Amino acid sequence: MKKVFSVIIALIFIFSFSSCIKTEEPLKIVTITDIHFTGENYFSYEGTFAEANESNGTGKQIKYIENIFDAFISEMLLEKPDYILITGDLVFNGAKVSHFALKEKLQQLLDEGIKILVLPGNHDITGYAYSFPNGEPEVTESLTPKEFREIYSEFGYSGGVSYDENSLSYVYDTGKGTRI
Repeated sequence: MKKVFSVIIALIFIFSFSSCIKTEEPLKIVTITDIHFTGENYFSYEGTFAEANESNGTGKQIKYIENIFDAFISEMLLEKPDYILITGDLVFNGAKVSHFALKEKLQQLLDEGIKILVLPGNHDITGYAYSFPNGEPEVTESLTPKEFREIYSEFGYSGGVSYDENSLSYVYDTGKGTRI
């Protein structure tokens, strides 16, 4: 009887210990922020606004963002992370056209099975948006929070398990014991 009891205790210990050991590979998550994507038809690199942007020290590389982001996509296609977390500001100035241009770029990664989760920043959903087709600001269409969720539904919003309607933040369950 003592021997059976010892075996049961040993099995409980082994089972408890083995259930704590993760056998899955860790998730590979890449995160980027403050892209300030514009889209090539949205911004002219001429005029006073373009000059001020280059000289004011904000660090926004508007003139080169298309090339920088294309290089990022190429790198991600090679690296193949499980997830890419992109936190706002996704676009430069809340212009709807820029969001659609960014979505088109990101679709390349989705098509290769890389999951992308986005969160808006203060420049993504504004009551005002500008384009700069001649290097000078022109009012253009912006997004509502509802439109943001619709545009980026495949980029985390359709798989979220909990949402905050005010900030558009959400919890995403990877299905592998991790929530983002």
